[in-house]
Amino acid sequence: MRQLTLLLLALLLTACGGGSKVVKEFEDPAYDGQMTKILLLLPNLFPQSNQYTREKIVEELESRGMAVAVRSDFFGASERLTREKLIAAIADSDVDGVLLVDLEGAMREDRGRASFADARGTYADFEDEIGYILSVGGNIAPVYRETQTDVFLRVRLFPESTKKLAWEQFLQFSNPGSVYDLVDKAAPVIAGKVAASGIVARN
Repeated sequence: MRQLTLLLLALLLTACGGGSKVVKEFEDPAYDGQMTKILLLLPNLFPQSNQYTREKIVEELESRGMAVAVRSDFFGASERLTREKLIAAIADSDVDGVLLVDLEGAMREDRGRASFADARGTYADFEDEIGYILSVGGNIAPVYRETQTDVFLRVRLFPESTKKLAWEQFLQFSNPGSVYDLVDKAAPVIAGKVAASGIVARN
């Protein structure tokens, strides 16, 4: 479990440049409806800052005229997303659709030099190791080399009327250095893409 947590931390840390792009897009040609209020769910997305992430995405969606509901207690830490869970989420909320945002993966790169975080630990671990090397002397090279250069998010819309996937986009973001910076960068892009899809009504 600790290794999984460290891997997630590694994904969220280590500085890179800016920018984002759509990697892949799907739209169901059979769906011609429009959702009037969506439930935002973030299954296992940035658990350390889930509330901040939710608030930023809601803020961006509402600023574009979309009505949003939220649930912070629907997904447990290790719950698997299922069709049944989606149907239950809609039935238990005053909405006619669900917006799901989750983590699809990351692109890694071996930079050949020490980085602030990798699958072995956090920045504090990095400092501890460097401190040990300096105290004992020698030329022991730190092994903190692998960094995450890009993060991929998956954004999906499920309408209550069909309970099938109506729209999906995979978005790629260069890793800005912290989860909060990443959320600040990603939230307006996500909201903008959802608005542009035309599937969610705007006031």
